[in-house]
Parts: sequence; C-alpha cells; structure tokens
Amino acid sequence: MKKAIALDIGGTKIAAALVTEAGEWYHRIEVKSDVTNCETLFEQVVQLMNQVLSDSATSLNEIPGIGVGVPGKVDRINGIAVFQNNIPWKDFPVVSRLKERFDVEKIVIDNDVYMAAYAEWKMAQMSQEETFVYMTISTGVSCTTIHNGEFLRGAGFAGELGLIPVLSKSKDSKNQRLEQVGSGPAIQRLAEKN
Repeated sequence: MKKAIALDIGGTKIAAALVTEAGEWYHRIEVKSDVTNCETLFEQVVQLMNQVLSDSATSLNEIPGIGVGVPGKVDRINGIAVFQNNIPWKDFPVVSRLKERFDVEKIVIDNDVYMAAYAEWKMAQMSQEETFVYMTISTGVSCTTIHNGEFLRGAGFAGELGLIPVLSKSKDSKNQRLEQVGSGPAIQRLAEKN
C-alpha cells in the first residue's frame, strides 16, 4: 500500500506523518514550532520529515508524494506560503524548497484548514450534494466550506475568522482580532490567569 508524507505546519506545532491511501496514520511525530525565522522553521520541517522516514524505516523512494498544510494565505499553484500571521513565512516558496531537499514525485501545498476539512469530509464519505462546514480553533481561528464536492474558496483570506475584529472586555475596550481572545493560546492564557 502506498504511503505519503503529511505535514501540518502551524504556529504552535509541526506534525509530520506517514499516511496510507486509506487515510490511516502509519507513523506520526509532533514538535513545538520554532518560529524564530523562516529558515529555522523550514529546517525544523526538514528534520521532522527525515525523522519520520528514519523512525518508520521507510525509504524516500517509497514515497510518491508530500502534502503540506500551512495557515493563512497560500498560492497552491506556485507552491508558496504567501502570508501567515502565526509563522514567519511571507512569500516563502515551500514546494520548491522541499523539492531541493527531497526527491519526491509530487508535493502539494494548501491552507491547513482546507486540508483538514477535506480529510474529514473524505473520511465521513459525505455526499457530493451536501454542504460541509469545518471550523478550527487552534493557534488561530479559521473555517472553510465544501459545497457540492468543491471548496468555496473565495479570495485571499476567505475563512480566516481569526482576523475578524471583536470588542474586547479589557479596560480600554479596544477591538481585538478574534484569535487574540478566542484561539487556543488565548484560551490557555485565560485558564492560567484564573
């Protein structure tokens, strides 16, 4: 059975796994993201991929493809992480950089929430006629919709709910982005405070 490498790159963690054609995890590793700069984060991704291959005794020539999910705005056609507010990749050529390091037939990139939604939709074997809405609360807050078997992509930052301004209950009552008050790290800070 063929296996591919799945990468989930975010502001809190990076996860890498071997995944079978049936969508089963074969081997998975997760580390805390080092968002010091773009190169540090990229090298961390490379090391994690090498570790997954090594730990699972899998050769790179057994891997026909790599799927990469990153937050924010992504240029899927050219393989570029255009803008991510939680990681330091602005106009970062993810696909070409990975191809320099790994001789793999196919590498695809998309927004991480779109990739997660698609996996959930496929595993649930949703009907093409149904509308599927997926929302995630993690380092950020985001959402996507699959309608009639296709993503409703919009343009630019469609689905990035975390960027919506909300009224804060702070002393100065300034508006803040939703992710500043309702994301995973924001919820953790609130729990630690109480």
